[in-house]
Amino acid sequence: MKSKTIKSIICGLLLLTAISPIVSAGKLQPVQDLYSMNIVNLDSKSTINPVGKIVKYAEGKNVKPIIMERTKSHARTLSAEDFINREEKIKDYMTSIASGVKPRFNEEFFEFLEDNELVYYELGESDEAKKASNISPMSTTSSDVSLTTPFMVYDAVNKRYEIWGGFHFSNDNAWWQEARNWFGYANPTGNIGKADTVGINLDGGTNGAALVSFSMQPIYADAPGNFDGGNSGTYSAPAVTNRVGNLSSDSGAMFLYQDKCVSFGLGSDGYAKYANNFGAGAVRLVYSSAFAQASGNASTYYAHTWDNAEVTGVTLNSDGSFSISITNSNKSTGTLIGFDYAY
Repeated sequence: MKSKTIKSIICGLLLLTAISPIVSAGKLQPVQDLYSMNIVNLDSKSTINPVGKIVKYAEGKNVKPIIMERTKSHARTLSAEDFINREEKIKDYMTSIASGVKPRFNEEFFEFLEDNELVYYELGESDEAKKASNISPMSTTSSDVSLTTPFMVYDAVNKRYEIWGGFHFSNDNAWWQEARNWFGYANPTGNIGKADTVGINLDGGTNGAALVSFSMQPIYADAPGNFDGGNSGTYSAPAVTNRVGNLSSDSGAMFLYQDKCVSFGLGSDGYAKYANNFGAGAVRLVYSSAFAQASGNASTYYAHTWDNAEVTGVTLNSDGSFSISITNSNKSTGTLIGFDYAY
């Protein structure tokens, strides 16, 4: 797997998969056990259908066409209404997973994959991530923001590969303090800095598949403390569908968006309710079935601004990575770049 040369800030702290117990078949079933139990090996002797399961990246072997072959019985044409309803359901749930708002690999996760005829394709760890931990990391993080590890989902019904990644504020006090610093304590509402950007970079290999659709979906994050009680977990705005820069779809996509603190009036406890309408978000890139023959690496990019900092553009470097231009960058996170993961 190729390792990027990153001139901007790299987040080095890893958040590991939570090993929390859940109830399964009348007994406590650790998430780690569910994860291990649901990994399938698509070797030449096996005929297993991987729908509802995990297929892991295999070094030197392209398993993506095998996933398509083993799940071809699920392919069908949906009515326009059924297609839209299914798309919304998958987007809603996977947004919460890709942003880190909900955990992966619990019973709900595997039931969702099975019910919606999806295969979870776990990308290969980068050398950097392997050195940092012998447990697959779920995200890289700064002190305030976590970038989730990108992953793929194969949609066996529509024969498409979806690439997901995202972010969430791991320290809600950070954006809340920004809002109060600039707008005061009485009614701290308004834009938090200028435009931010988040996206997924694909580099180091081949693609050639049609980018069927692309979007970034935001989620609310409640203000902390006594101001809890906003519209947590509900979507704050329509999906962002405008990509930044003149970037080839082979390279992924970056999205510009404006995060802001919004008010929801008074709650029953008499306290005002506030939330950040871009406190978390997920990027979704949907590629045609030709992506089964693609190879390369995926990583999540993110830049957050405050005060007078502003993202002014994204360019593609000669090595396939992205460069994000930020004016007054001392008032920004810089560019946070997750580790490369091979597909």
